[in-house]
Amino acid sequence: MEIKTRHTLFGMFGIVFLLILISLLGTTPVLQWLGFDKMGPPVLWLSRGLIWGALALLWWYAVKIERQPLLFWKERRLSFLGYVGSIAVVLFILLVLIIMLGLVAKLSGVNTRSEKMLMLMKMLGNHQFLLVFIALTAGVVEEFIFRGYMQPRMEVLFKSPVAAIVVSSAVFGVLHIGYGTFLNVAGPFLIGLVFAVYYSKFRNLKVLICCHFLWDFIIMCTQAGR
Repeated sequence: MEIKTRHTLFGMFGIVFLLILISLLGTTPVLQWLGFDKMGPPVLWLSRGLIWGALALLWWYAVKIERQPLLFWKERRLSFLGYVGSIAVVLFILLVLIIMLGLVAKLSGVNTRSEKMLMLMKMLGNHQFLLVFIALTAGVVEEFIFRGYMQPRMEVLFKSPVAAIVVSSAVFGVLHIGYGTFLNVAGPFLIGLVFAVYYSKFRNLKVLICCHFLWDFIIMCTQAGR
């Protein structure tokens, strides 16, 4: 599919910049400017709502400015067992890779303790609906943006599926740097690689949305309230 390079680059840089701005809601100066004493449920509800708004704006930009569908690649259908099997395999691969990454980080003496993540998990123990909303936002919005929107366009720009997989995953990983540790960037980068390879080969975003939601939901449920 042909793209208008200038419009596409503006769209990709624009959505990344917008996500960075939204992430600044968790910083002390912005919290104080908005009248909040600290990061809490109202800020998390607001930030996730803004992320959904960013996706809506990106959809409008793709259709009206790029004059292209948000999703370049036609969604391939799977049977019910195909969905279940795909989700199970992808989650298993993620589990193995993240365990291996954790072991490497531990043996290397890399700091894996994220104070921001610990604070978030402690808070979510008493806000189950917010926990579900955060996981749902990550699953739907991030997959539409990084896999659905960015990856196919990068493949056209770079003329290489491998470059598109690596670069879109790197951007996905770096945008998690706010949690403060190497693991919080390397983990999402690996997850992004698995998702991007799957999307490049099988062209089914619904599987990735389910996997992303379930992964975040399970991780948060096991850590929330600690």
